[in-house]
Amino acid sequence: MYVGQVQDITERKRVEAEVRRTTELLRAVADGTTDAVFVKDRAGNYLLFNEAAARFVGKPVAEVLGRDDTALFGPDDARW
Repeated sequence: MYVGQVQDITERKRVEAEVRRTTELLRAVADGTTDAVFVKDRAGNYLLFNEAAARFVGKPVAEVLGRDDTALFGPDDARW
């Protein structure tokens, strides 16, 4: 005997594609400017950090993402 479940995931797939498209668009805008662009979460961790911002602080993007200001500046300068 075989028991299965069928679920329509069309809407979920559409939403996932839209999120992907929006994320790619945001990344293209951030990377396409010479201005420093960054986004932090409520805890102060960097979610987005473009190349211009990386040049400004002298750190590679990969070293900043997921971290807070203490990864960029000394403890006294990292106050929010």
